[in-house]
Amino acid sequence: MLIAMLLPTIETRRLLIRQFEANDGAVIAGYVTNPSLMQFIEGGAILPANVVPWLVKQSGANADQFAVEAKASNAVIGNLIFHEWFAPETYELGWVIAPDQQRQGYATEA
Repeated sequence: MLIAMLLPTIETRRLLIRQFEANDGAVIAGYVTNPSLMQFIEGGAILPANVVPWLVKQSGANADQFAVEAKASNAVIGNLIFHEWFAPETYELGWVIAPDQQRQGYATEA
């Protein structure tokens, strides 16, 4: 069963967690195409030619990944992943944080 949701923006002290937007493509292409960063994410790194279709899916009601934006810079620094896992009513929550933004507590905060 696919969870269809449009996520209302969630605000923490330093972050906004929100739906992806069309203008996020250039920023996310810098990290979602990185094989070492994406090695533990289902499907692995996204091919550069597939970033736009991926972004279209993640911008809509069938999204299972959401933008993590740093409020100080208004820049997307990663994504939060929420999807069904292997059993009924079991979900997985994960994250990807761009390498240059890691080790600042963002994953914990998100």
